[in-house]
Amino acid sequence: MRVPSAYWLVRYMRAAGLLVAGAVIGSAVFMSVYQHNFELLVLENRRLAAENEELSKTLEPLLKNKDRPSIVNQIKINIASPVGSAALDEVTATELRRILQNDLEPLRGRTVDAAADSMLVVKRLVERKVYRLSDNQEFTLELQLSVIKGDILSIWVMASPHVRSD
Repeated sequence: MRVPSAYWLVRYMRAAGLLVAGAVIGSAVFMSVYQHNFELLVLENRRLAAENEELSKTLEPLLKNKDRPSIVNQIKINIASPVGSAALDEVTATELRRILQNDLEPLRGRTVDAAADSMLVVKRLVERKVYRLSDNQEFTLELQLSVIKGDILSIWVMASPHVRSD
């Protein structure tokens, strides 16, 4: 009796191995592309949520005080990094802007004169505070310029990483 050759079995095993290896490599590439797109989606979601919160805070006093033009209705914050240091990424700048916006919230709804008088106190408050972000980064802010034009308070701050002295 004649025993059949195992050559056909080897040929099918190679094809099956190649198919399985292709599936594993393809799924790894797909997952990396999916993770990258999901990370971009999460960053965009955070940016839009912060923008939505800022716009709703801006809209509320505008609707409440639309007949009184001498009241601070909007607070715009511009954040920069010191010359010679790395620029802040968008997520860090957005989170710093949100925290500072919460600190400056008592100025919203005040008259322009009262807000201008309290800017010295705000400057001292901002410059002595260490801002801790959710990813354990610490920053100190330096108030560069504050301008009140109409009902908009614009503030420019310089954000630098906080260095502990202990």
